[in-house]
Amino acid sequence: MTELLKPQTNYEKIRAYVGFAFNARKIVVGTDNILKTKNNGLVLLSDDLSQNAKNKIKNHAKNETMIFELKSDNFYYVTHKTNIKAIKIVMPDIEKAIINYLQENREE
Repeated sequence: MTELLKPQTNYEKIRAYVGFAFNARKIVVGTDNILKTKNNGLVLLSDDLSQNAKNKIKNHAKNETMIFELKSDNFYYVTHKTNIKAIKIVMPDIEKAIINYLQENREE
């Protein structure tokens, strides 16, 4: 399930949550590493990730895994990194908070 967000979405909150997860080392970075994980989690993808990689992640994802696609500049802002195109958050509390915020701000 890929979602795009409203253009006016404030990414500060998402950036803070992702920062907490990075500091807690509860983030899986990169397509290959995401495909190696077995647990559910929230997956954030950059829109400039290759279609092949997006398809691999979507096929690997279980029904409980939420996948959100962000525009590349917003994705880089949220992750604080310029060389990452896919992350999976495996910290349940942070994951739920981000999912709730993203669902409130997704495009219809």
